[in-house]
Amino acid sequence: MSLRARAAVWTAVAVVLTVLAVIVAARQAAEASLVASVDDDLRALAAVAPRAVVEGRTGPGGSLADLRGAGHGHGRQGRGPLLAADGLITVLTEDGQPVDAQTGVPASPRAAAIARDGGGPAFDTVEVDGDRLRTLTLALPGGGAVQLTRSLAEVDDALGRLTGRLARIGAIATLLATAIALLLGDRLTRPVRRLTVAAEEVARTQRLTTRIAPAGDDELARLGRAFDAMLVSLEEARRSQVQLVADASHELRTPLTSLRTNVDLLRSGVELPEEDHRRLLEDLGEQLVEFGALVDGLVELARGEAGPADPVELRLDELVGDVVHAVQRDRPDASVRFTGSPCRVVGDADRLARAVRNLVGNAIVHGGGDVEVAVADGTVRVRDHGPGIAPADRTRVLARFHRAPEARGRPGSGLGLAIVDQVARTHGGEVVLDAAEGGGTVAVLRLPEAGTTAGAPGR
Repeated sequence: MSLRARAAVWTAVAVVLTVLAVIVAARQAAEASLVASVDDDLRALAAVAPRAVVEGRTGPGGSLADLRGAGHGHGRQGRGPLLAADGLITVLTEDGQPVDAQTGVPASPRAAAIARDGGGPAFDTVEVDGDRLRTLTLALPGGGAVQLTRSLAEVDDALGRLTGRLARIGAIATLLATAIALLLGDRLTRPVRRLTVAAEEVARTQRLTTRIAPAGDDELARLGRAFDAMLVSLEEARRSQVQLVADASHELRTPLTSLRTNVDLLRSGVELPEEDHRRLLEDLGEQLVEFGALVDGLVELARGEAGPADPVELRLDELVGDVVHAVQRDRPDASVRFTGSPCRVVGDADRLARAVRNLVGNAIVHGGGDVEVAVADGTVRVRDHGPGIAPADRTRVLARFHRAPEARGRPGSGLGLAIVDQVARTHGGEVVLDAAEGGGTVAVLRLPEAGTTAGAPGR
């Protein structure tokens, strides 16, 4: 069953239940009002009934019309005609039994108790031969009691007519409510249907250019805009992946060709001088290291803009100090000086360490080997004393595989700073390259400190 049909069905059910509740409440209120009118009439007649019975103006089997002075008499006309005309008068003996049993109106236990012990008056509703009767019993001065009885047939007929009318009104209201629910359901679920069609279109065609662009500010409009934003993100991610694969295939072609050439030379069995053989093996080792670094960089970039999977709070100054120590061990020919003050950030320790290592390594390769690293307030500053980067290239070198013209003759894959930029953004920070005072370049990696609200990992 569709969402539109379910909305109509549940609306109809709610309306039916509401109408039933209204019918029941209205019927009960009408019944209480009509019975109260009967009670008021009996209560008015009760003011004169005891005296009329004592004086003999009316008696057992008499009519209530006698109390009103209508002069119907009190012959033995039977319960039916008298009740239909106006009601019956029943006199109860002191033991609670009717003096004239032909009236057919029984004495309730409460009426018999009033006849025996006095008290009252008391109302009762009794049923005789399927007819409902309303009685009012009050004690007589000399003992016994008088019971005034009126049929509730007119009340039941009125309630029946009222119930029928309410039922017809309820049926019409239910049909109208169902029709309105169908129209509203169609209008309300239209954005959902458009969203469904768009999602099915994307699943079938793999085209991420589909857009809904709903108007309004309700929940469904927000859902549609969120769907559009998701498609935009997916489209950008796909474009980035396609570009990464294209760039990677281009960059991998050269080292693979070089590796294949050297391996083929070794497999050919050509006799090489010992020095050439040694240099060839060294070239193979360096090419494999560079190839491995390139693959690692591609794997890191393939993560895209996803934030840290399991971020932890860590000491940035200690992490950078460990990276500098490792670089000094691996590059004893370089001079790397480190200063830092305690500061904490939240993120992925391995990815942050890789970004810092790329910054330091880049400064060593392109800055002449004399590097200064400082950490404070969530900021890592790496300064070299090399030729620097031209202003036009300071933003471009953060792109994948981009290398400044003056750096193309030096080792590297062109991925180091791109990885730094991606890690910084996924941790809610940024990386900025600028000219250092006195020459060289200063690379600044800024990260939000732990406990601050600046930035948002994975934004």
